[in-house]
Amino acid sequence: GAVIIGVCTALSMAGAGVLQAAAFLMLFPLAILVVTARFGLGAAVFATAAGLAAFDFVFVPPVLAFAIPDFKNGLTLLVMVCVVAAASGLAEHLRRQVDAARHQAEIQGLRNALLSALSHDLRSPLTALLSASEALHDDPGDASHRVAFSRMVEDEVGRMNRLVSSLLDLTRLEALRAKQPDDLQSIEEVIG
Repeated sequence: GAVIIGVCTALSMAGAGVLQAAAFLMLFPLAILVVTARFGLGAAVFATAAGLAAFDFVFVPPVLAFAIPDFKNGLTLLVMVCVVAAASGLAEHLRRQVDAARHQAEIQGLRNALLSALSHDLRSPLTALLSASEALHDDPGDASHRVAFSRMVEDEVGRMNRLVSSLLDLTRLEALRAKQPDDLQSIEEVIG
């Protein structure tokens, strides 16, 4: 924040002969928006204070002194603060929306990966069950093969049951997490 305000002050001083103090007044809100978008509201508050001090020190007569000699200069500084506060608030709001959208995209990506892995994990036991049932249907003669295929069906059904139970548990945990209130809870209710 301090670096950006320093750069804006230097640019305004370089153009002061042509643009007067208005150059700083135009660059200052832009600098604060950049600081807010990149570093957050705390850095913007610091940059605002630094910018006001720089404007007062460099452009408000008496130059190179911290003094506000009249109502006009004081009003100019107040207007600067109001514009910057409004712009910073909007920039921070937009930054939070972008962060929330990014977080939602990450969650959606994880859900898609989970669904893909789950569909693959469910396809394996289903394929084994289908093969075993076809073998039992097509080869009714050999008892040892029937027992082996029956065990395979039992194992694959157990595996599939565990996968579906895990998925249901995950869904329940997600639903509980979504229902959790943000306020304090008694420990007995939480344990219950």
